[in-house]
Amino acid sequence: MPTIQANLFAVAGVAALAACAGPDPAVFDEGLRRATVACYARAIGDQWGDLRADCSEDALLRDFGERAASAASPAGYLRALRDMLRRLDDPHAYLEPSRQPWMRVRVGDFEAPAEANVQHAGIVRADGQWWLRVPAVAGEGAIATWRPVATLDGAPLRGRHDVDMLLPGEPGSEVVVALADGGEPLRVPRRAIALRAAPSAPPASLGDVVAPSLDATTPRFNAGRALRLPDGGSVDRSLFVWRHANVGYVRIASFRVDPDGSASALRDAWQQVVAQLADCDTLVVDLLGNGGGNWSAMACVVSPFLPDGATNVPHDKVRNAVTRVGPFAVLTVRQISAIARLPLPTLRPARTFVLVDQGTASAAEITASILRRHRGARVIGEQTVGAETCIEQVDGPDGSQIGFGLPGGMVDGCERFQGKGLAPDERIERSAATLRARGAEAARDEQWAAIRRAALRAAGVDPGVLLAPAGQGGA
Repeated sequence: MPTIQANLFAVAGVAALAACAGPDPAVFDEGLRRATVACYARAIGDQWGDLRADCSEDALLRDFGERAASAASPAGYLRALRDMLRRLDDPHAYLEPSRQPWMRVRVGDFEAPAEANVQHAGIVRADGQWWLRVPAVAGEGAIATWRPVATLDGAPLRGRHDVDMLLPGEPGSEVVVALADGGEPLRVPRRAIALRAAPSAPPASLGDVVAPSLDATTPRFNAGRALRLPDGGSVDRSLFVWRHANVGYVRIASFRVDPDGSASALRDAWQQVVAQLADCDTLVVDLLGNGGGNWSAMACVVSPFLPDGATNVPHDKVRNAVTRVGPFAVLTVRQISAIARLPLPTLRPARTFVLVDQGTASAAEITASILRRHRGARVIGEQTVGAETCIEQVDGPDGSQIGFGLPGGMVDGCERFQGKGLAPDERIERSAATLRARGAEAARDEQWAAIRRAALRAAGVDPGVLLAPAGQGGA
């Protein structure tokens, strides 16, 4: 094992790695392909190379560089990039294809490994059991059915993390699903399990991804007031803040930020939010369905809750190996970087509630763990995903983007949850009866409304007064 050396420094305003310089992204030639695979191999090797020999820059270029550079079609080229990411065995890993005109691949030809972005609506936990959506047989009036799952490819499912690790695979290949109801095992194509494949024409920006997520999942209130936020690009589409008397409610739909400066915009917006909530004696932090995202966005949100004297967010990442020349030998040491606490006003509510579900992951789980540890927050909902790392995002010369998890995790004193998720203090699960009768979205909406009502009730607020009635834009 290499020596571990602490090297703590601030990572406050960084939304993503700087885009790698390269040739003209509009020309799909060998130079563009070679520059992109080299850019991505370098980024992955910087984070993972000293931890795993097969993930070093040299190893990745040896195994995938020529394959990507010599690919005769965009589909073959993207498969090479996809397979390079899969070597990490990381549920965070995703590839967003380029938006250039040459990138016109039919969905049937290629499916990018967008496991970090795909919501597996076909695999849902309800009443403590995992359920698989079995597509309907073609025919008028046919409906899909939900079957209880025992194992996927022979492996039991402990949590969402297991689902995310088992589902990735070559499009068209099959997952063997053993059923808990004693039925014959099913062989289900992966395309039938995932809600969607990576789009052939990705959205224009991450902001476009965040917007409908917040709009569709934000609770509506009949009393109190929504706090006005400064115009911050995707900030106003990922953050909703409401207050009634001494109760504050913060809905954070995502910790992703787009490339045009939203990290600093989020910091400015959050500073105003903190000022307006500083005298609240109760805060509800809604992280339902929040799949995580960026380090600096997460650090911004948790900084006001940290104890006096804390200089860093209690989460480290192992960055890369550094060679140091000593008086007697050349040593390779590993730097550990920590996120600096941002200079924001403090929040010291008497009571804090954090809302989570089976889609709460990564930076959102880190936030929940920190609030539980340092503010005594009561966590309401269900078991989270179990991804203790944040995502590194890298823009390639061809206009594509990759993301992958950073090695590292929670520091001593905070709960560790990698691979198992955070267990709630008050468990409210999705209803299997609703799932089977009305589908995954209805079961989710019903659960989220129940979680929110429980939190408001615990905060001393009548949820019947504050949550809009069903059918009128409620939770």
